[in-house]
Formats: sequence, C-alpha cells, structure tokens
Amino acid sequence: LLPPNVGPEASKRWAERGQAVQRDVKNPVEGREPGGVNFRSERRRFLDPATEFEIVRLTDASYSSYLPANYGRFVSRRGDFLLYSSDREGSLQAYRLDVKSGQSRLLTEARKLDRETLTLLPEERGFCWFDGDRLMTAGFGNLRERQVYITPAGWERAQGFGVSDDGLYGVLVERKDNGSHLRLVHLLRDTVRTVVEAEGLMSAPIVRPKRAGILYRLDE
Repeated sequence: LLPPNVGPEASKRWAERGQAVQRDVKNPVEGREPGGVNFRSERRRFLDPATEFEIVRLTDASYSSYLPANYGRFVSRRGDFLLYSSDREGSLQAYRLDVKSGQSRLLTEARKLDRETLTLLPEERGFCWFDGDRLMTAGFGNLRERQVYITPAGWERAQGFGVSDDGLYGVLVERKDNGSHLRLVHLLRDTVRTVVEAEGLMSAPIVRPKRAGILYRLDE
C-alpha cells in the first residue's frame, strides 16, 4: 500500500522497493532461543507525502508499541539496539530490537509491565523494569529474571524510576496518604534505604549524572 498523496515519481521508487520490503516482514515468528522468542523484521520504508523524505517504520502498525520514558536509557551506546514494549502477543511485554536487522526478541513474561520504567543497565548486558510493584532485572544472555525489590504493603509507587551511571543503584518514589519517600535500591545486593521523606507528592526521580545526588519533583 502507498501512503496517501504520493506523486508518480515517488510511487515508482516505492514500487521498486516493494517486493524486498514485503519479503522482510513475512512470517513474524522466526523461532526460539533459550529464554526468548525472535520475530522477523517488520521494518517498512515509505516516503513522507509532504517532503518525500524516506521514513523507516520499525514495528507493525497493527498493534501498539512504546518507547520507555524519555529520561531513561533504552538505546545502546553504539545505537545498534534498543528496548521497547509492545502488545503484539496480546499482553504488554518488553522487546529488544536489533536496528540493523530489524528483528525483535521477546524479553519478558510480565504480568503488569510498567513500560516507562524499562531501562538498559549501563554495561548493556542486562536491563531492569517494574512488573506491577516488583522491581525486576535480567541479563540478555539467559533472560533469567530476578526480583530485586517489592513495594511494601500500604505504599504506592509513584511515577518515574532512575538508574545510576555505574548501574549499582535504582531510585524510586513511594507514596502513602499525603507523604512520600525517596528510596535507593542496591541492584546487586537487593538492599534498600530511605533517602528523603517529605510531606507532599514526590515523583520523577533521576540520579544526577556523575554526581552523588538525586533529582526529583515535589508537589507540596
């Protein structure tokens, strides 16, 4: 199918690409690897109707796909892969997309994935996310999930989650009644301590880059 309002020259260029593009997206389920399912590329190229610039769509529009929160880290340093979430299999799950091949790999079997918290760990060998009230980590090799922390009964996790540059700590906010506290979780030792308590609603915590500090929002 052609995008609307594409001129004759653009249509010709599109037609020349069409056969190769269609082969690229056939048979989405390619096979199984230990710990994950691989999906063939769904990449589509088309021309912007207004500018005729080439646009590359990485996922199929027949289901919903989401990038994590913009303050998190979800693209590798080299730009060769990224993390995203999608409901392509019926429930919202995390995926790793190889930018060059366009292939996606299913990473999680979450019950209640918080798509905004999906975060690449600094060494790029693993990632973390919140599944409901549980903070989880896993490595890309075997995708073995590990629960690092769970929100205590009576508390509600607020929006936002951050990871330190060295990958040792995660920061999050929890709310109860009219108060909030900022929690620092050691991602390797599974320990936690309260850093700040305040009246009002805190949210959006991030670790200040290359400094021993945490930034957050407070609505008093």
